[in-house]
Amino acid sequence: MARYSSSLTSDEETSSSGTDSDVGARSRTCCCPHLLTNALLLANLASFLAMLYLQDNPWSFAPLAENPFVGPTTSVLLHFGALAPNEAATQDEWWRLGWCCFVHAGVLHLLMNLVALRQLGLQLEERYGACRMGCVYVLSGVFGSMCAAIFSKDRVTVGASGAILGLFGGFWSTLVQE
Repeated sequence: MARYSSSLTSDEETSSSGTDSDVGARSRTCCCPHLLTNALLLANLASFLAMLYLQDNPWSFAPLAENPFVGPTTSVLLHFGALAPNEAATQDEWWRLGWCCFVHAGVLHLLMNLVALRQLGLQLEERYGACRMGCVYVLSGVFGSMCAAIFSKDRVTVGASGAILGLFGGFWSTLVQE
């Protein structure tokens, strides 16, 4: 056994150690790069389109006086999972803490969040993998919703801004470390 291990040349040792690091890099990028980021982008877009289609007057927007973001009415937002802190606490609708991250107030709100998610998500998923990026996204989104529920008790809250700010924090910490 000792004879076999001593017969390895330095080239073979280098290639085997290079293979190990390549396997680690490949495990993060998998066969479908950016799968999570693309899935999150699609989920946000599909949720918004479903809200517009399934409301009383399909493919229409609320008056600008009610929703200046060019989007559905407040009742449609609440029906689709917007966070209303009083309802979440009194009616045991805790699912709204996470789901409201996929509900957007309007076209402008959705577009800003999609651009930010794409820019940050693609880089973080490539660098750290889908699992880590997904954990940061979900935990930041839920924590942001909890903060919104605590500090804005009388307002309906929607959007992925908390989750996006969590990704921004992850991206910024990467820049600081390097």
